[in-house]
Amino acid sequence: RLRAQDMQTAGRSNNWATTINGPVIIPKLYNGKDKLFFSFSYNGFKDVKSEEAGDINRTIPTLSDREGDFGYLLQVDPVRYLIHDPLSVRPDPARPTHVIRTPFDNNRIPRARITNPAYNAYVKLLPTPNNNPSDPRREPANNYLAVATPFNWDYKAFHNRIDYAHSDKHRFFGRWSWNDFLEDRGDWTYDSARGLHTNGLNRHNIGATVDWVHTITPTTVLDVAVSANEFRTGDKITVPLSFKPSDVGLPKYLDQKAGDQHILPFLDFDTYQDIGRSGVPTFRRNRLLTSKADLSHVRGKHSLRGGVDVRQHFRTGGGGGNTSGNFSFNNSYTRRYDDSFNFPAGNYGHLWAAFMMGFPSGMSVATNDSHAIQSPYYAWHVQDNWRLTPKLTLTLGLRA
Repeated sequence: RLRAQDMQTAGRSNNWATTINGPVIIPKLYNGKDKLFFSFSYNGFKDVKSEEAGDINRTIPTLSDREGDFGYLLQVDPVRYLIHDPLSVRPDPARPTHVIRTPFDNNRIPRARITNPAYNAYVKLLPTPNNNPSDPRREPANNYLAVATPFNWDYKAFHNRIDYAHSDKHRFFGRWSWNDFLEDRGDWTYDSARGLHTNGLNRHNIGATVDWVHTITPTTVLDVAVSANEFRTGDKITVPLSFKPSDVGLPKYLDQKAGDQHILPFLDFDTYQDIGRSGVPTFRRNRLLTSKADLSHVRGKHSLRGGVDVRQHFRTGGGGGNTSGNFSFNNSYTRRYDDSFNFPAGNYGHLWAAFMMGFPSGMSVATNDSHAIQSPYYAWHVQDNWRLTPKLTLTLGLRA
């Protein structure tokens, strides 16, 4: 099956741009020659390609694992991969302070013991292994080559500027910009649940500035400007957020705990590929509002400048996290001993068996607060550039 697939799927990269500028002219209505000018530009690129070769190796449960049949692992190591019944725990006669367990017959979990209510929902999200080892004595590591994992980029940017010469004493300009970047990467379940594991990295920026230059006299000029900018970064996803804990068989009180920040509960395995995202992604926003005024005056040998600068910086973020639950699985409850006495157990088979029977080694639910921070900034300055001689200028100034 693997030989029949392309080693790497075909991809493409496109980059385009356009720019237009000139005077604003509306036939029979307005002629902005020497008065009103505009400039507009657009740039975009779009990459549609597959993941780099170093990031396509995944280890997922085999089809036998999904049926609870771990007999094949006994050919790898009949001791390390012997699955034991967590409910058979009893005192260890050789070590009174410890316990031991009884192995399942034929290293197979009976169907009646697959009691995890979430099990069937998660199995449906998994693709089919395509790189199982040909040697039955080898562990099933990297048994799924996700050769068509998307590694896509989508970027768009717009820029616009308007210049207006109202008169010799009043000139204005305004500009705005908007750009957005979205990355679709890491979605190794593209074949079975597209969008479930995409990173969805999103960076978004928007900003605008308005400036007025007033020539008060031939020697005195006032420049006033205001601007605003917002930068947002985070992960933009939809598929994981469409799940509530009860959708995969977990109790409804987890839905209530998650509220409107629900997500597919996260499964954390020591050896197998984790399933789901590690938590609800949140966006961090940085907003900056700025206003400034500068006054320049030339008097004889002195060039005087003064101004004020006022800024308000806002930052918001936080919240999210493992709102719907994080469940970890290891071999703590499926190995013979309650510790690593005599011979440590393996991971393959053990972790999936623990998940099938509903024996997590750890559980957590996040309760993360959001935050909002404001940082005001106020400054002023005065400066004098004093031309003492044609070759020597003394600069004096004060800033606060």
